[in-house]
Amino acid sequence: MTDTWWAKVIGFFGGKLLVNNSWSGSRVTKLRLSKELFPSGCSDERTSSLHMNSVMPDVIIVFLGINDWAFGAETGTRAYIPPKDQNELFLFAYDNMLKKLKKNYPVSEIWCCTLSETYISEYPDLYFRMNMPEYTLRNTTK
Repeated sequence: MTDTWWAKVIGFFGGKLLVNNSWSGSRVTKLRLSKELFPSGCSDERTSSLHMNSVMPDVIIVFLGINDWAFGAETGTRAYIPPKDQNELFLFAYDNMLKKLKKNYPVSEIWCCTLSETYISEYPDLYFRMNMPEYTLRNTTK
């Protein structure tokens, strides 16, 4: 645990972990074929279980979106026929999650982490596009 990015952030600020609500493969958005919103990051279960008994978090660190991107979740920025469930749209689901967190933990700070760009030193011309779940080659010729 001490080698994880979040443990390093918590340690840097002299904090203590109250609850780890991270899940492998987590998405903010609802899975299209799922009838339930859980285990999505915008579900009531995920946004209301960040405390322990009566102890509330001082800070909530949100680092979600990589799996949404990797599995091609719609952002909600393009003109297309919207899904029946708005929680399938990344922008709606993320906003929904933040509203629930603020309601459930009104005095907690919420830190939203930005997804990192990828760089592979062995393949400097290869990069992962920020707006689509794919990779491409940089055009290095001018």
